[in-house]
Amino acid sequence: MLPLLSLSSYAQDLESAEDSNLPFLTDDGPAAFSNKAEESANTFITDEKNWQIGFNPDGRYVVVGKSGISIAPTRLGYQASRSNTYDKAMLNAKEQVAKFYALEVAQEIVNTFGEVGNKDANDTYNRYTDGDGAGGVAAPNSNGIVDKMKSLVTAELNERLDAKGIDPESGLAKAEVAKMLEMKKEAPNVDSYDVFRKSIERAAQAEVGALVVSKIFEDSGNIAVVATYSNATKQLAAAFNGVGVAPKVPRNNRNLQKWANNLSTKDVYSAFGVQLTSDSDGNLVMLSYAQATAKRDTALAAKNAYSAAEASADGNIRSFIGESVAYKGALKQVEANEEGQGLDEMGEVVGKLAQSREQRNQVSAKSGALKIPGITTIKRWSTTDKRSGTTIVGVVNMCSMGTAQVANRERESFEAIGGSRGGEGMSNQGTSNQGTSGSNGKQSSGGSSYGTMSDEQSSGYSHESMESEDF
Repeated sequence: MLPLLSLSSYAQDLESAEDSNLPFLTDDGPAAFSNKAEESANTFITDEKNWQIGFNPDGRYVVVGKSGISIAPTRLGYQASRSNTYDKAMLNAKEQVAKFYALEVAQEIVNTFGEVGNKDANDTYNRYTDGDGAGGVAAPNSNGIVDKMKSLVTAELNERLDAKGIDPESGLAKAEVAKMLEMKKEAPNVDSYDVFRKSIERAAQAEVGALVVSKIFEDSGNIAVVATYSNATKQLAAAFNGVGVAPKVPRNNRNLQKWANNLSTKDVYSAFGVQLTSDSDGNLVMLSYAQATAKRDTALAAKNAYSAAEASADGNIRSFIGESVAYKGALKQVEANEEGQGLDEMGEVVGKLAQSREQRNQVSAKSGALKIPGITTIKRWSTTDKRSGTTIVGVVNMCSMGTAQVANRERESFEAIGGSRGGEGMSNQGTSNQGTSGSNGKQSSGGSSYGTMSDEQSSGYSHESMESEDF
């Protein structure tokens, strides 16, 4: 087992940092960097649940996924963006789990420095290729801008790209070379240069599943999702994949249909993803929350919106059962410093400093088609966001090993009848009364108790979802 961070030692490190002699630092960052949703999530984890981020001694894994809503609440697309932001926050949580399981890191750091000698028009000096190979820099690959332009430009172009802190293989290089050629200016009179480059590539791919939304915090455009998995949730996910048996947990005798009917608009509006409860047989029950927006106030628009919400709710359950999560990221940093001849008006050596940073990150979660019997919609709801006039609809879907077994049994009984195949039917059975009830007249419930199956301002709002039960 990996060693766990001590929260007390971490707090002591922070305290010592505050006491250090760093008067130029401030605790008040830009307002845009403030994330009260994440702060609330961390407080919930440490103070209310007594958990810690990452792997806990009881086998529970805890992670916080984060994302921000990109538009204002008064715009028509806000609610759709909000729903997408939850998905991005949950994907961020899965990314962190995949990195914990299987992160790969590659890094290259290069520092090139030297002096430029006197050159005439025919000089072909190239700082990328000249040298004995020991301390020089390898030439860019054949796809790089330097190689493509060799027949058209002199080595001065390479030097200018370095001086501007531009990677010859980046998208900026081609435009910069074109600008230099158009201006037809002489190369700067540079005596020496120092170019630093660092590139980092990261990747991870792993099977991720059994994640439950413990609680969601939303505050002023930021969403933080506290997601967890445990030994029990892993067993449930495995059972729905046909591996092993589902765990038994403490029984809950409440009627879930009646409970769902009593959920308030605030409860369902703040909820996304899969939470857990249990039934009267001790089966874990997945409750999947999802919502969508209606394009207009018509019956057809409502039908389409509810269909979209149901699809998202089913997708949440599929994600819980398991996905292949892949992450790929690249970071390139360049700093270039050049010194020229003479002094500037301040008496300093003529020089120029340029810095640049480029990065790309991509996360994906994919899962193949899987038969998931027993999903039932136990609540449908709708409301209107007064800030934008958007109509929102939502659903609460339920699924457990108990409902799945009932669905399997009922499906098999109808397949045995085979009514869709056609044929003679009952036409060859004579006219005597064969009875209409039979032994299957009373349907089994499978032993599970399911019954019969405030204004927010445009900015500065906050709310939380219901908390999932822990198993």
